[in-house]
Amino acid sequence: MDQRYTTSQEQAHYRIQQRRRRQAKRRRQRRLTLIACCAALVLVCVCVFRFLPFGAAQEPASSDPADVLPGGAGDLVEEPEENFDHVDITPQDGDSEQMLALKELAVEEPRVKKIIDNIEAYPEDLITLVLKTPETVDFVADYPEKGHLRPAIDLSEEASGDEIPLLIQWDERWGYQEYGSGMIGWTGCGPTCMSMLALYFTGNEAYDPVTVAQWAEDNGYYVSGSGTSWTFMSEGCAHFGLKAEELPLVKQYMINAIEEGRPIVCAMAPGDFTTNGHYIILTGYDEERGFTVNDPNSPIRSGQYWTYEVLESQISNLWAIDKA
Repeated sequence: MDQRYTTSQEQAHYRIQQRRRRQAKRRRQRRLTLIACCAALVLVCVCVFRFLPFGAAQEPASSDPADVLPGGAGDLVEEPEENFDHVDITPQDGDSEQMLALKELAVEEPRVKKIIDNIEAYPEDLITLVLKTPETVDFVADYPEKGHLRPAIDLSEEASGDEIPLLIQWDERWGYQEYGSGMIGWTGCGPTCMSMLALYFTGNEAYDPVTVAQWAEDNGYYVSGSGTSWTFMSEGCAHFGLKAEELPLVKQYMINAIEEGRPIVCAMAPGDFTTNGHYIILTGYDEERGFTVNDPNSPIRSGQYWTYEVLESQISNLWAIDKA
């Protein structure tokens, strides 16, 4: 047996065991917290009923049909919870490196067990996506049931806001739909960024990621093997009522653009945001903490501040965007 392969098995097994111990500890802490909360709630209820005057007036039960659940409260049926406890996530001889990585992730993200149990139902790119971006676990896990659906997209609220809306490319409303050689969920960062900007500047709710991605592909802005071209940002934006100015990678130029109300689209090189290529939007600037971003691939990164020093080495190009 290959010694290097055996070592990776043992390392994966050790990491899983360590995570299981941490999870068990957290579960014990949650149980103790729950017991304490229940005890406090019982004490409050006892005090309330002890001092509540008997015979106090109560509102009659509603007779309005609109207030009554169909079938009555006793007939309320909840969707059954997924249970994949039967899935063994212990590393096994013969597991691929990908399967080892999935099993390790399943310790922290139980829904990954569903992916492991139905691995043949998932495109390779989706497996890669969840391993690179664990935030996408629900999107990936839901693919067999929802991948063929085309739900209605209502972005009226996002189009009427005072801030640039954060749209996520793997949102199930559009993430499964085709774009280029894949799906918007993993190849659609460019159209999703353009959608955010078009909604913000024009208020036209029709500029959803599906519409923008379709137009980009139909007009040659998707480059096979590379993704969305830079000219989509510099020239294609005009179709959506926007204009772009290419900026030098200079901190003060970037701050000035944002203070003028012009968010900045950045083409990102490998680093904190991507392992190949990616688009993000710089949406604001704080002198002490740095830039705020809308990252269409990560709500987590979108909730953080990023200093110029961290971003500088990762930015390949950038454009300040404004209404045409």
